[in-house]
Amino acid sequence: MLSNLRHEAFAVEYVADLSATAAAVRAGYSERSARQIGSRLLKRPEVADRIADLLAARRVRTEAKADEVVERLHKLAQMCMTPVPVVDDDGRLLGMRPVNASGAAKALELLGRTIGLFTDRHENVDVVELEWQTVTPAKHTGWDTGSAPDPDRIEVPATSDDTEEHTAPDTGATESRIKPQCRICA
Repeated sequence: MLSNLRHEAFAVEYVADLSATAAAVRAGYSERSARQIGSRLLKRPEVADRIADLLAARRVRTEAKADEVVERLHKLAQMCMTPVPVVDDDGRLLGMRPVNASGAAKALELLGRTIGLFTDRHENVDVVELEWQTVTPAKHTGWDTGSAPDPDRIEVPATSDDTEEHTAPDTGATESRIKPQCRICA
């Protein structure tokens, strides 16, 4: 225990939420200067040592609770996977209560996550360079051409699946057009 009671109160409050500012306010320091005081107190060796001791004690307590959680999850999983006989008031066997597969699966999942069996995997996605081409939309809805880009020409990724060749009947010019069908329906 620290000889300065306000420093002791700060250390105890700091361990509660690891916020120096909030701990300083709860220890009785002014809200206006709590940020600076909290920072200064964390730098004092005796306060830092006291906080380390309190955190170590908390770690021991939480490890015991974590062990209890793991044990209870294990028992829950076993209980959910075991059929139980169902009897009436006279003691006659009516049947068996079925296995609770969803409860067992959830308990085993939580148990696995707790002991580190499962890790979230993040797959690396390669960046693909697309070749771009200019195409004419198959259906033109009419844009205001004030400062907008040319409404008859748009940039799209060049793939043979998305475009088709079109020959204009009046000029005979050939150009690529976006296929007018829906990709979901195709």
